[in-house]
Amino acid sequence: MQPASVPPPLISPTYTPRVLSSQRRNQGSGDVTVVIPSRDRWQLLRTALASALAQRNVEVDVVVADDGSIDRTPNELRKLGDERVRVVRLEPSKGVSAARNLGLVHVRAPWVAFLDDDDVWAPGHLAAMLDAVRDSGLERERVGLVFSGHLDLDADRHVTDLSPAVPADSIHAGLQRMNVVGCPSRVLLRTEAVRAVGGFDAQLSILADWDLWVRVVAGNEVVRCPELLVGYMHHAGNMHLDAERFLAELATLREKHGWSRRGSRDAVFGDLLPSYLAATYRTRGSRFTAALWYSRAFRARHDPRDLGRIAGVLLGERLIELSRLGRSTNVDPSLGRWLEDVRRAERAPTTGLAPPPGLYSDTAAT
Repeated sequence: MQPASVPPPLISPTYTPRVLSSQRRNQGSGDVTVVIPSRDRWQLLRTALASALAQRNVEVDVVVADDGSIDRTPNELRKLGDERVRVVRLEPSKGVSAARNLGLVHVRAPWVAFLDDDDVWAPGHLAAMLDAVRDSGLERERVGLVFSGHLDLDADRHVTDLSPAVPADSIHAGLQRMNVVGCPSRVLLRTEAVRAVGGFDAQLSILADWDLWVRVVAGNEVVRCPELLVGYMHHAGNMHLDAERFLAELATLREKHGWSRRGSRDAVFGDLLPSYLAATYRTRGSRFTAALWYSRAFRARHDPRDLGRIAGVLLGERLIELSRLGRSTNVDPSLGRWLEDVRRAERAPTTGLAPPPGLYSDTAAT
């Protein structure tokens, strides 16, 4: 495999975007700066922001990177009056990666966490991530990336599945095939490590996180946190449901990192790519395209269940349910009890911050 070329800096060290918040810390830095990119999604952003500010046993400040919102978001952010929150703005909108890079410019802490505006954290999440670094025995300067698992949530913030973190020793090889680290909301990065590789590639969106993880881990150690204190929400607005853009960006990553398309199996995603795309189109309601990709999955894996899924998406989802061809996961109902606070907060008035979560235990078992 050809080595990935070092990308040009995506962040100018002399670039100082306008900070809209009037309140700022005078000096010093905390443990973690949280960067939350958002555009026109105040009802989601307010909950994500509340969960970031509710972190326990960690000194946190937050940078909200407003990617040119034209809804109520700018006005609501101006009214916050919380000295821990700074707001920076792109105008016009330049995309999620540019927004994250804008936030990165304003990071003051030694660690940075990028929280997507539709995800939430349990109050002990960042403390658990920092504990994992300490427990690893590695010097902080050697660690570039800390990752955990997450709870899959439906649009009502109920747990539907679990996504545990893979073993740390599988990360370097695994990232050459797929994003085994996961989404930004379950990752903590050493600030200087991210800046050293130039931040996010602003030409990417869906796969910008995968690309950044590859570049960061190339020169740094990785630490695994075993906890499940992140809530990843699946809903119609999820960026990864744009399958056409996904394929275009996957081609860009292949070119950028020298990943091969040839061999006994595709070097990227392997036999999983057709089934992944089939599930994406199925979620979007594109039944015929989903059936096409399930047929490709059958040719790649020779799994007869894919034939059943073709019939299911063409004849009705109920057929998949009755035939038990769909994935079924039994989730402990006590897992993620802290999400009850999140659901309660989202039922509250939508002006100002959502009430912070934290009434319940937030251990992985509860």
